[in-house]
Amino acid sequence: MTSRIIPLVAISAAVVLWAMSIQGLDLRAMTDTGLVSILPVSTYLSLALLIVSFCILNHRQDTREGLLFLHVVALIFVLHATPVIVYETLRYSWAWKHVGIIDYIQRHHSLNPAIEFLSAYHNWPGFFTLGAFITEVANRKDALVMAMWAPTFFNLLYLGALLLIFKSLTRDRRLVWLGIWFFYLTNWVGQDYFAPQGLNYFLHLTILGILLKWFRYENAPFAPRGGRFAFFRTIANRLYEAGVDEAKAVSSVNGELATQRVGLMAVVIALFSVIAFSHQLTPIMSIAAVTALVVTFQCNARSLPVLMIVLAVGWIVYGARIFLGGELESLIESFGRVSDNLQDNLVDLALVSEGQKTVILVGRGFSASLWFLALAGGLRRLYYGYRDVAAVGLTVAPFAALAGTAYGGEVIFRIYFFSIPFAAFFAAASVYVAPGAAGSRRALLITILLSSGFLWGFGYAHYGKDRQYHFSKEEVAVARYLYEMAPPGSLLIEGARNYPSQFRNYENFVYVAIDREPRESRQSIAENPVAHLYRWMDNHDYTKSYLLITRSQKAEVQSTGSMPPGSLDTIEKALLDSSQFELIYGNNDAKLFVLRGLETGNTE
Repeated sequence: MTSRIIPLVAISAAVVLWAMSIQGLDLRAMTDTGLVSILPVSTYLSLALLIVSFCILNHRQDTREGLLFLHVVALIFVLHATPVIVYETLRYSWAWKHVGIIDYIQRHHSLNPAIEFLSAYHNWPGFFTLGAFITEVANRKDALVMAMWAPTFFNLLYLGALLLIFKSLTRDRRLVWLGIWFFYLTNWVGQDYFAPQGLNYFLHLTILGILLKWFRYENAPFAPRGGRFAFFRTIANRLYEAGVDEAKAVSSVNGELATQRVGLMAVVIALFSVIAFSHQLTPIMSIAAVTALVVTFQCNARSLPVLMIVLAVGWIVYGARIFLGGELESLIESFGRVSDNLQDNLVDLALVSEGQKTVILVGRGFSASLWFLALAGGLRRLYYGYRDVAAVGLTVAPFAALAGTAYGGEVIFRIYFFSIPFAAFFAAASVYVAPGAAGSRRALLITILLSSGFLWGFGYAHYGKDRQYHFSKEEVAVARYLYEMAPPGSLLIEGARNYPSQFRNYENFVYVAIDREPRESRQSIAENPVAHLYRWMDNHDYTKSYLLITRSQKAEVQSTGSMPPGSLDTIEKALLDSSQFELIYGNNDAKLFVLRGLETGNTE
């Protein structure tokens, strides 16, 4: 009884201490290293208590899994609910845009694949139509609350899928739970926010879990002996034998009824069909992962990759043909350019602020540390006689995406995201390599130190851009005023694209971001903002013209170095001093301008 009460007390104490520690934080004191710069010591103490309690419990052989489950759930809430509670607004500009697609569907009850802005979402609409349905059923005006809690919700979903996968890879309870623990501490890339990727990742993991548990080889595949390709068949037979050995080591479902397997395969096909019309990249990752399982004889559904390719290509050719027509040339140009696609994902450290250099370097070092530990764990497992062919294949498979596209400068982060579960599995194996092995106090100390190190890296890498990723209530108020009152056909000039944007009536605007203009244009605006911006806005091709500058835009420009430091402040001051521009809505964090005499409004 005591062995259960003490961990429950530790979890409760950690959660209460965390909840108390994040009240009343001064967000304006946040530095260029993000949220970690303002979190009090008590927040870290709560996490330290949670880490120590989990590691001690997991190290013990007689621990009930329910207690470990509660620790992981508490960790998810602390890591992902903190921004929701502290900021009280939706984090990350792209999440606001996704709310805007749902708003479009709610108002029009249709999609527009040929729309000028955010057209990809209209061509892969599964996530957004589901979001619109849920919003309507909940009788909500918009999806903002749902979007705010999406990271917490998605990570809770991942937990079930990860348990299914890890328990299909090993029977070692300590390895399973430490691998899951490491997954949550190393999943820093932020692709679990309110986006198609977040939900489709869960569907992807569920497919892999079903295949690993119920579709492992029981009988030898067709492999004729002899001939010129005997060497390759020998390799294939060894991979097959490894697959059979792995399946027998962790599975107790041999002899599964054919009807049950048919039903499970129907679920797999249905899940992938949803992925295929909901996201551009996840189908590629799923196809690569399933193909890796099939070719290494870890999955006996040998025709499944072909069916998945047909479904994915079928949607692209039929459902997303309008988008494909406009992007085909760039896709062909980037195909096969591995080094270029990788380079497009790396930030030029010479341009960013000092704080962001720290954040980026910590993120890179943090990720490299995980891969180093994964390599060490994989080699230890191999030494102990575990071949882990399935886990190795699933770790490597996401890198196939490098040959296809830079994916808007994000493909390396998506590769990391899709390989984390299996890298975390091997990283955990560097400590708990086999059942009954590494039962010393030293192993316990190592897990505590590794968890603490991962948590430190997660704090910088995941929260490190929150000076620009979070939006104050004042910024939201100005953006809401603009998007609700501006008429269709309006021009919106933005200091930068990073603010609560495009979440309401987004199709009404033509968007121009100053920081994305050519270098010569940015320099001209900085030198004489009134003259250049007046010329842009005095354009009768648009119903009306607006110019918006916010705190978060300034933070992004300063952090990324896209414009000289203080550029947006200079532009804002020049417009406030000019008789040609009028401030129609303003507060401490946002200013909305029009040409004088064309609009009236209020300021705060």
